[in-house]
Amino acid sequence: MRIYHIKGITFAALLVLCLLASFSSVAMGSTQTDARTAVDSAQNTMLNCYKAAQAAESTGANITALEVSLNNAGKSLSNAELAYSNGNYDSAVNYAGQCQSTLSNFLSEANAVKASGEQQQSQKSIILVGSIVGALVVVGAGYGVWLQLKKKYAN
Repeated sequence: MRIYHIKGITFAALLVLCLLASFSSVAMGSTQTDARTAVDSAQNTMLNCYKAAQAAESTGANITALEVSLNNAGKSLSNAELAYSNGNYDSAVNYAGQCQSTLSNFLSEANAVKASGEQQQSQKSIILVGSIVGALVVVGAGYGVWLQLKKKYAN
């Protein structure tokens, strides 16, 4: 009698687990709206990050690391869009999340690279102006010495 009772409890437990699993998979499935929202959000994040990278590059900064992050995020976004167009909304949400995750610290990194580029650009300007002023001082001093020597030996 005990064996039948244990088998009955085991069967009931398995049945309950199967029902819970089927309900949770239905409840946790992504809808088309969820997927569209996730993909659109990832696209907007990607666009903002691209603009930040462009701004950093305009200062003359080295944006190689930023480009690597953008490329990786772009692959995830492309996969999200492909999954969405194929009706695989769970994968679309997953890939869009990967894109967002890849770009999570991107804006702060881009701003730091931009600030570094601006500082380097400022230093280059100071060096250029200093070099021009220095060259003018040397030429002016040389001309002044030449005039003095000319007066001295012309007499």
